[in-house]
Amino acid sequence: MIDLAKSLKDSILTPASYEPSDKVKKMQHLVIMANDNLLLSLGEASDIYSKMEAKALLNSEEFKKIVSVQYPSIFGNKSQIWV
Repeated sequence: MIDLAKSLKDSILTPASYEPSDKVKKMQHLVIMANDNLLLSLGEASDIYSKMEAKALLNSEEFKKIVSVQYPSIFGNKSQIWV
């Protein structure tokens, strides 16, 4: 069994909330989709670093493993992960 309190304490991630500005809400974002499932929203669609990050994630076997836990059918014959 996972000890959630210990996992949160040991994690480098920090729980937080974020209210995006109007500018952020109106911009086009680069996202990674799997079939009809939004997996990840990166940065602004025209940002070169967001594109590089998306490409790195899509080429990462570790990323594919993580995604396959949540969506086991994604890597089937007709499934696609795309940006």
